[in-house]
Amino acid sequence: MRSIYILSTVLFVGIVATPPEGKFAPKCVVGSGIYDPAKAGEVPWLTVDLDLPPEERYKRIVAPFAEGMKEVIDTIKQMAQLIPGDFLIPLLEELMQHAHDLLFPREYALEIDGIAEATGISVADLSMMNIYYELSRFCTSIVAQDVNGQTYHARNLDFGQLFVWDTKLSTWHLSEALRKVTVNIDFVKNGQVIFKGTTFAGHIGIITGMKPDKFTISMNAKDFLSGITQLAGCYYILGGKNVDEGVIIVRNETSVLDYVELNSQKDVWYVLQTNYDPQQTPIFLDDRRTPGNNCMKQLTQSRVNASGLFEVLSSKTTLNKTTVHTVIMSLATGLYQTFIQRCPDPCWFL
Repeated sequence: MRSIYILSTVLFVGIVATPPEGKFAPKCVVGSGIYDPAKAGEVPWLTVDLDLPPEERYKRIVAPFAEGMKEVIDTIKQMAQLIPGDFLIPLLEELMQHAHDLLFPREYALEIDGIAEATGISVADLSMMNIYYELSRFCTSIVAQDVNGQTYHARNLDFGQLFVWDTKLSTWHLSEALRKVTVNIDFVKNGQVIFKGTTFAGHIGIITGMKPDKFTISMNAKDFLSGITQLAGCYYILGGKNVDEGVIIVRNETSVLDYVELNSQKDVWYVLQTNYDPQQTPIFLDDRRTPGNNCMKQLTQSRVNASGLFEVLSSKTTLNKTTVHTVIMSLATGLYQTFIQRCPDPCWFL
């Protein structure tokens, strides 16, 4: 397989800062009828029994994904090898082993130990994979309510930007590797499902999820800003089952900075979040907010449902070459669907 390695610094300096246009221009597909619930069956449902010892919880479910997990780790390491010298990967492995041994909560570390035993992947590599998942995500999340007040929560997970371009498949290698290890998990305690979510095999935790009858949640990584001491902030997007139960919470490491919520009295029937603060202008290369909002307006509240939101999130450039999967949830009906996504050419690369 031929691959082109691209450093992010070179890429962003070399591209003119203009919005996608021409064949890469945003294209809303609302009303196209592309929603097919049967395709949600492509993503497997697995069970994690929280009554088991930590080191036993993930063993059975990760073993079939061992090769896919190794592909993800190898792709991350390929980017590290672009830095001159042979010091970086051994240094990362040493730091990750230190984090596992001394910094991770004990239960978390034991869960990683079990995954390592089941897959043959080192705890250092698994620790690196888990930390990377927490630090680097580009996403679009929407909470919307229909005219009857039923709330839906939908999100695209965009992951793999600038991690090895696969010229054969016309996609980012890491994005494609992550599609192969996307899983849904039922977390069970005392024989009852207490939480369900979507993540990647080998990741301790969830990226998108639902606590039945309580709330839905998706977390978007927050854009790194210069001149600040925090490592990274995040956005929590929460949905409920009652009227106006939908909110975006903007956080730094220590406090809430802002929030935006549904408000039927003010005709705020949806909230949409990408990776920028609500008052912050997205960079031209990464504006998923504007096409997302335009497509939601084309949808209208009267057509808010699983099909409509799937079509919004399948619209370019909200859908792009890094989009790994789309999740659609509704507490009111218990709906939880995950769809693997691939953006057909011509398609924006970020």
